[in-house]
Amino acid sequence: MNTAECHSRARACLSGRYGEAFIVTAVCIFVFVTFRAAIMLSVNAIGDETFSWFAEGVLTALCFIIITPLLTGGVWWFYQTVSGGDNRSLLKLYSGFRLNRRAALLYIFMWLKGFISLFPTAVCWTAAYILIHGEYDISAEIAVFASFQLMVLGVVLITFFISRMLGTLLAPFIFIKRPDMNPFRVMRQSARLMKGHRLAFAKLTFKYVMLMLPLVTVPFVMPSAVMTAAVFANERLEDGQI
Repeated sequence: MNTAECHSRARACLSGRYGEAFIVTAVCIFVFVTFRAAIMLSVNAIGDETFSWFAEGVLTALCFIIITPLLTGGVWWFYQTVSGGDNRSLLKLYSGFRLNRRAALLYIFMWLKGFISLFPTAVCWTAAYILIHGEYDISAEIAVFASFQLMVLGVVLITFFISRMLGTLLAPFIFIKRPDMNPFRVMRQSARLMKGHRLAFAKLTFKYVMLMLPLVTVPFVMPSAVMTAAVFANERLEDGQI
């Protein structure tokens, strides 16, 4: 399925269902934004640094606990819509509560993979910052040159991070289709099915990324973006016989 066909099928799947799709994505966005705002307010309101870190940790953990079933249910709704399953009752969004622990493990593994993949870039940029602002026995010209090289290397290494994250794209959809599968195996299957298709998905979703840059457009563009991802995922899962 080429890009045009994928977009066309996503529009067809959203036809008459955009309101439901908007609610599904908006709830997740609202919960996340609410907790982020609460974290920022609590950190600013609490003077003690130790208690600020504690409050931030508690609120972050609570956000993760609440948003896990929302994400699982949201992926379920979009996948059911694309695959032709029953998605008429929004209450079924929360049928994945019993799978929360396995879903949470999967999301944690995805986050860890992203964090580890981004680590080389963080090291390069931190080293560049230290070279520029630190006091060392080297000339300013050498420090600037080395910092510039490290900054460029960090940018290049971001492509590694993007590639790793694109490799996990199918994991939530595989989990919805095969909730009995071990989270580690889900990650491996996602990487296998995305091999050779990462660039195709990046091209597929590029226009949505551009449309969401103003931020205020995110809730309105997100349903189309997720539905397009679901169409792509459904095709890859069918081809991979998952």
